[in-house]
Amino acid sequence: MPNGVAFTVTKSDFRAELVEADERPLLYSRDQTGRLLNVSVATVRRLERQGLLTPIRLNKRSSTAKVFHRCNEVFALAQTEERRHT
Repeated sequence: MPNGVAFTVTKSDFRAELVEADERPLLYSRDQTGRLLNVSVATVRRLERQGLLTPIRLNKRSSTAKVFHRCNEVFALAQTEERRHT
């Protein structure tokens, strides 16, 4: 997202902040995604199966593969859920 605005999460408290986006996509781990959406990791996996979040797997051949989600998907989903509850 060149010249756009994106969200980032601080490690200390996982609060969302607006920051200038660079050309690299920002990724969040399953744990971070769950904290941002205020859901469990099991729910994050369910959202992946439902197609609401796209899992990005790093180190695919390892039994300890890490799964991440794109920042824009996480916050789009959070905004959608927020609208549904207001």
